[in-house]
Amino acid sequence: MIQAAKKISAISPNFVIEIPCTEPGITTAKKLEAEGIRTNVTLVFSPSRAILPAKNNARFVSPFIGWKEVNGEDCRKYIEDIVTMYRNYGYKTEIICAAIRTPKQIVDCALAGADIVTTAMSVYKDGINHPFTQQGLNLFKNSWDNTIIE
Repeated sequence: MIQAAKKISAISPNFVIEIPCTEPGITTAKKLEAEGIRTNVTLVFSPSRAILPAKNNARFVSPFIGWKEVNGEDCRKYIEDIVTMYRNYGYKTEIICAAIRTPKQIVDCALAGADIVTTAMSVYKDGINHPFTQQGLNLFKNSWDNTIIE
């Protein structure tokens, strides 16, 4: 992982290397960060798994939301717990909520204090488009069209 990360990160200083949240992955992220190579420890599925990447100075950590919520888990609480732990210890690691599937999940992550969310453009559009907006626009247009101006 280290050799591949060094090769890829040499392409651009803007690159962030994704590393799996496994024991070898967390060790690799620590070594890369010590060499100035930014990492995102991903595939985080519990608050306990988010501690070591932050303790080892990973730039980012990516807890997965959609996968967990499909299984009935409270994802807002999950993110709130990670945010609380990071604040308690002054960790600088930023939280990137991943696998977002709905606008509600975006809001839940924002309310919980996550730094970033990643999702498909269609999910953002679902959050912008609301059926009442079009209904309201039609109402306003009809009111205007029925107004007599002399």
